[in-house]
Amino acid sequence: MAQLMHYIPMVNGGENLTQPVYAPDVAKAITALVYNWQDFQGSTVMLGGPHEYSYREILEFVLDITGFHNRTLVSTPLPVIEMLCKFSDKTINPYFTTDNLQQMLEDNVVTDEMKASMANGDVTNCFGFEDLGIVPTDMAKVSSDYLSRFRSGGHFRKIQGYH
Repeated sequence: MAQLMHYIPMVNGGENLTQPVYAPDVAKAITALVYNWQDFQGSTVMLGGPHEYSYREILEFVLDITGFHNRTLVSTPLPVIEMLCKFSDKTINPYFTTDNLQQMLEDNVVTDEMKASMANGDVTNCFGFEDLGIVPTDMAKVSSDYLSRFRSGGHFRKIQGYH
C-alpha cells in the first residue's frame, strides 16, 4: 500500500494490538505437534510472537524499513474504511478486505488469562510456543530481510539499526 498511496488509512487509530508470529516458527510448532500428537490430543494451541505491537507501531516500522518516510498514517472513520473494503473486496487482488477489517478491530494477542480460561473451559489443555520448546522469533529480527526489497536500492542499502 505504501508504494501506491501517500496516505495510509488506519482503523481505530491503529491502537489495536497484535502479536506477529514468524511462519517458520508456526511450521516448527506444527511439526512438534505432529511428532508428539498423543501428548497434545484434544488440546488447543495458541501461538503468538514474543512481543505485542499496535497496528500503528507495525505500520511505522514497515515505513521506516522500506524508506517510505513521506507517507502519512491517517486515522480513518470506520464507515469510510468499511466502504473502501467493500470496493476492495470486488477487485482481483485486494489490499485490504472486510475480513482484514474485522480482524483489526479486535486485539489479537495470546494472554495468560486466555490460556487459563481455555484450560478451565471445554478445552483440556492449552499450549503455546514455550510448551513446545520453541522460542518465537521477534518481528524486528527477520522483517528487515523481507522488507528490504521494497526500499529504493533493495537489500544493498543498509538501514542503520536493523542489521
